[in-house]
Amino acid sequence: MKLDAGIISTLMEEAHELLAATRFDGARGELRNAEDDLMDGDIQGAIHEAGKSFESVAKGLLDVTDKAGGDLVQLLSAAGYFDALPLEARSAFTKQVMHAVPGMRNKLGGHGQGREELVLPRAYGKLAVHLAAAVNLFLLDLAVERGDAQRESETPVEHGTDVPDIGGFGAPPFADDDIPF
Repeated sequence: MKLDAGIISTLMEEAHELLAATRFDGARGELRNAEDDLMDGDIQGAIHEAGKSFESVAKGLLDVTDKAGGDLVQLLSAAGYFDALPLEARSAFTKQVMHAVPGMRNKLGGHGQGREELVLPRAYGKLAVHLAAAVNLFLLDLAVERGDAQRESETPVEHGTDVPDIGGFGAPPFADDDIPF
């Protein structure tokens, strides 16, 4: 199966639905802000908001307020979120996978640029938003399975109004086709 617009639309839809169902409203709003920034051409803003969304999920799962990025990844590991992996694979997983979104936020979207303006292609923003959605979905799936988070509602997000098209592929396949007049 190849990666296509349908897979990305499904990923974004599932992430929004699970964030809503588990009451991670702050993280969901930040993911929506990241999507909006991307649609508006604010690539650094999209990366920053995507990183905030990841941090909000991690903080909520860990019940902490004073940690960020790498510290949160370490705390997730210490809390057993990655225990299904063989011990020798955990370090690489946390460094290469779990640090991707906070690393992008830290280096590309969350701190001062210095003397020269950093101009990034849209693809970097798309990557950050899609990675944040995937990582949030991954963490919340694990949390529900572990009993660390509960689904309060199985009611899906209303389609076509809450999940913008950020992939550049046109409207998602679930968009409402009714003409409003």
